[in-house]
Parts: sequence; C-alpha cells; structure tokens
Amino acid sequence: MKTGGGYIKQESNTITLTAGELFPTYYLEPGTYTITEGEMANTTLIDPADDGRSKTVTLVIGENAPVSFINKEALGGLTFKKVDSLDVEALSGAVFALYNNKECTGDPVATATTGSDGTATIGRLVPGTYYLKETKAPEGYVIANDEPIEVVIEANEVTKLENAIKNHPNSASVTLTKYLDWNDEKTQITSSNYAKEFNGAFTLQKKKADGTWETIGGPYSILNDSILVEDLPVYDENNELTKYRFAEKLPEGWYPAPGTLVDNDGTPYVEFDLADQLGTGTAKAVEMRNTRNGSIDITKYVYTAGKPEGELQSDVSFQLYVQSGQDGEYQLYPFNDTVGKDSTDENGHLTITDLPTDRTYYLVEDGQSGEYAIEPNNGTWITINEQKVYAFEINFQDANDLSLELEVRNVKQERKVTLYKTDAYTEEPIGGAVVTVEDADGKFYNVDGMTSETEVRHSIPETGLTLTLPVGQAYKVTEVQTPANYVQETKTVTIDLTDAAVGSDKIGDIYKTYTITNTPYPKLFVTKTVDNGTAPTGVTYEFEVYTKEGNEFKPYQLNGTTLTLKSGTAIQLPAGTYYLHEIVPTDANGIPSVLDPDKFPEKYMGQGKVGTAAGKTESKFFFGPVEVEQKEVNEKTINNLSNTGTLTLTKEDSQDDSKKLEGATFKLEATVDGKT
Repeated sequence: MKTGGGYIKQESNTITLTAGELFPTYYLEPGTYTITEGEMANTTLIDPADDGRSKTVTLVIGENAPVSFINKEALGGLTFKKVDSLDVEALSGAVFALYNNKECTGDPVATATTGSDGTATIGRLVPGTYYLKETKAPEGYVIANDEPIEVVIEANEVTKLENAIKNHPNSASVTLTKYLDWNDEKTQITSSNYAKEFNGAFTLQKKKADGTWETIGGPYSILNDSILVEDLPVYDENNELTKYRFAEKLPEGWYPAPGTLVDNDGTPYVEFDLADQLGTGTAKAVEMRNTRNGSIDITKYVYTAGKPEGELQSDVSFQLYVQSGQDGEYQLYPFNDTVGKDSTDENGHLTITDLPTDRTYYLVEDGQSGEYAIEPNNGTWITINEQKVYAFEINFQDANDLSLELEVRNVKQERKVTLYKTDAYTEEPIGGAVVTVEDADGKFYNVDGMTSETEVRHSIPETGLTLTLPVGQAYKVTEVQTPANYVQETKTVTIDLTDAAVGSDKIGDIYKTYTITNTPYPKLFVTKTVDNGTAPTGVTYEFEVYTKEGNEFKPYQLNGTTLTLKSGTAIQLPAGTYYLHEIVPTDANGIPSVLDPDKFPEKYMGQGKVGTAAGKTESKFFFGPVEVEQKEVNEKTINNLSNTGTLTLTKEDSQDDSKKLEGATFKLEATVDGKT
C-alpha cells in the first residue's frame, strides 16, 4: 500500500476508508479479486443506481482496474416554530439546543435561534432520537416548559413539530384585597366602609439580591375595592424568580391580624411571587388582613335663629366615660394621648381613635345648659359628680361601622315671632306703631333676644317686626305709640313661648305671627251747598276745625297747625264734638262768593253759634256742633246763603204811575267794607 510516507505492507484484507483523508493506493498481484463493502456509516445508504455491495475485478499487469461503490447520504432535519402563550405573535430570538440524551447533558448536537417569523431549522441530523430544549427565551418572555421535547429524526426527512413551542410573557398582575378581622368575621375593606382610611397606605417592594427590599410602586390606595398592579416581571435578567411583597402603613387604630408578617420596624407585609400566573391571563390574588379598634369622628354645630343653617364650632370640649360594672361609677377613658378630654379644632372636628370595641362609651359635651338643646336626642342621662348630664351612648356593633360619625348639634332655644299692625276697617298692614316687649320679671327684650333693665322700644313697619325670643316663658307686647290717625290699642298682646322647644330643623322658621289691630280715626266728610241745595261750582270751601271748652272755641291742632278741611274731601280726626269756622273765598274784586257767616251770623243761626276763638276778641260764627262718631265716615252738610241778588228798577211818569217810561240810564254803585 502506497501512502504519503512511502510503501507499507497491508497485513489484512480489510481496507478502511476515512472521510476527509487521501485514499491510499493498493498494489496487488495480477488475478481476479472480489471486493465487498463492509458496514456503512448510519449516515449513508447504498445508492439505488449501484450494482451491489460485492464486486469482482481482474487485475492485469500494467493496467488499472477501477472499482466504484456509490453511497447516498442518509441524514434528517428538524424545523419548529416559536409563538407567545396566546398563539398570536411569532417570537424571534429564542435559543434552542438539541441533545442526544434525555438529561440534556454534555455538548449539544446542535443549537438554533428562531428568526423573525418565529421558526428555526436544524439540518444534517443523523437519524435517531433527540431531545430539544429551550435554553433562552426571547426578551420579555420566559420559558413556558422546562421539559425537553423528544424528537425522532428519520433519514432523508425533515421532522416538523406539529405544535408550536410557546413562551409566556415575562409579566403578570397581582391584586391586593384588604380584609378586616373582627368578631371572628372576615369583612372586605371597600370604598363603602374604610377604604379612605388607607389612602396611600400601600407600597410594592421587590427583593434584591442582598435580601433587602426596594420600593418599586406606590403609594397605592384602595380603588374599586382592591389594588391592581399589572405588568410585573416574573423572572429577573438572570432568569431567577422575582420575589415581591406589599407593605402597608397602618392608620391609627389598625393592627396586623394574627399570623401577619411584620418587618423589624413594625411594617406589616405579605410576600409573593408570580410564577403560577405565567400564561394564565389572571392576576395573583393576595390578601392582607388587619384588626381594628373603633373611632368616633365628631362634628360640632351650633344652630341659632340668626344662623339656622348652623355654624361649625371650635374649642368645644368633650369627655369620654366608661362605666365600671353595671351600676358602677362613670370614669374618664383616656384617648388621643389625653386623660379623656379633648376639644374640637378650628373646623369643628374632633376624632377619637383607637377605642377597643368590646365596651360601651359615654360621650359628654362640657358646659351643658338649658339655653341650648343637644341633638341628636337619642342619648341618655348619666350622673357625673352628682350632676345629671346628657351623654351619647357609643357602641361598636358592625364590622362595617367601626368608624362612627357623630354630628353634635347645639340648638339655641329661641323662636322667631313676627308682629304686624293692621287697619281695623281695611285689614291692610300699617306702619308707625311703637311697642315694648317684656317678660314676667319686667325685663325688656331687643329684637335679637338680648335683655335690658330699661325700656326698649320697637317700631313696627308695614312689613312687620320680627323678634327672636328665648323659649320657655311668655311675653307682653304693649303699644306705647299709635300710628298717626289711629286710636291707641289699650289691650296687650301675649307671646306665649312656654312650650315652644325647637330643633335644628325648625330654628329658622317663624314660629307664630301676632296681629295688633288699630282702629283709624273716623273720617269727616263735609258737603257744601248754597241756597239750600245748589252745589257750588269752581270754588273750594275751607273750614277750620275747633273744639269748644265752656264758652271758648279752641282750634284743633295737628302738628302745631290748626286743622282745616276742604269741602268734598274727608279728613281723619278723633271721635268727638267739633265746630267748623268757614273761610269764605272772594273773587278777583274781593266780592265774597257767599254771604259771610261772620258778618251775617243772624242769617245762619240755625246752623251754629257765635263765639270768640281762644285768645281773640272779635266774634266769629262756628258751624256746629258737629258730632264725629267712631265709625269709618261721618258726613256733614253746610248750607250757605248766596251773596248775590236781583235789583228791578221801574221808571214811571210822576203824574201818571201807570205810565212806564223808557230810555232812562242809571248808575249802580256798591259799598263793601266801607269802599265804594
């Protein structure tokens, strides 16, 4: 056998050909030989075009005898596809290794990485059984199945995995639900009970390689009855399972439930991972449980007639008591770092927290007095230091109602009343009356209910007078000044508020209205006639009003001026007996329109009297007496005699009086008040 290094002697009749090496040349004696192909590699098959595995050849000196054995390669292949867990998106970048042992140990036979269409192909595989294992998931995903996939490779065939290999996204969600453990019951904390107390109370933390925790989310509040955190990585960059925990800052009065994990600083937490959520599409359900003491949120209002909508009241002190035994004494119960007593803030609020729920409390407002009623009125009376006080009885009976809200209302015991003055005839309101309001002890009251030892007067306008008065007693209303042209009312009006206790819903209402009726002065209406029935036209007659005392006539004064009336117009004056002095009008020539009663009293004696006005010496004629009765209208008719007459002249013959003469001219002269 000739090789690259020279000639060597072939000791056996078996020739082994090694792929990739230069085939040696064999020298044989001339003759006939049979060459048989032995065992073939499992990667080859006899080509169907070949004529068998044994061949006969005759060698002749000086000649070469070629012999050919044709083999066909017998390899297989593998193709597979990578998709997400929803079988929607093809995934590139997934790395696989193919092993020839189930344990997937040693060097892999081949490796492959999926392309943009999610597929990968491994070719030129020796037929047999292999094991395909994913060694690296695409970015953002995790390996869905860690078990290798058994694959049988057939010669001259490409094996295609029927089912796509799936990856789960490397993210999952978690839902935190909060519960209250109270009286052996588990109550979910939602927006309908205590969720607002946990606003911003939760943080999400991730465990670091050194075992410490770092905050990666929050603060969270309970919205829609739970806390949902989405898209959390399940595994870290080293394909290690990530550990998470929710930590909470407990509000005052809340405590970890038994069995709750608590950090060194007292922070309750719950630890979890998301491995089981991969590919499920559901969120991890995590619970945190607390126990809770009770609390009372007090809001203090004061209601008065002047502020019926109520005002928040600051600096109001409340005390909290518990009773020692069924019939024992009431003792202060410490709260809010006090001995059992605290006050409302500038907004009228006081919150008492961290109260054990297994007992009954009694809340008492300091400074109680009969001037104010306390609402709500469903409390009880207890004895503190031998004094009866009103108390709110506080019990915690419902897991959903351990945070009690109490609106304490002080209602000032006062009522609004309105006084009106009306005309007795028309029933219309009138103004101008002045009254006083006093109680049985003689104290006078202002419109706001403040008292005075001296008289306080109130004017009643047409719209009425509204007063605010303390309840529990009666008041006397006295008219001290009557409206002009009205008779003074001598009767007193009683405002009875003896049983007029009031609540916050009625404090702003008018409790009662009282009407004081005044009778107006009667009216006097004078009708003027001339010559017993002829009504004057175009002339207004005026009369001065007088009264008579003895033989003297005195002018009736109104605001320092003698009252006058005009014919055809009514005036008001008190009922009584009056006399009217006529002021006779004159024309442009000074001629009186009627016969002046002062100058011709004898002509009018049937209608009045002659007399002297007070402080005067000349005599005047006064029509009357005119009786004005207490009724709406009194009517009086005064008749004047006309100051004009008719003169008839007849011219006669002096010798014969039967003979009348025409054409004579006469001049008529008149003398009035000495003037011609």
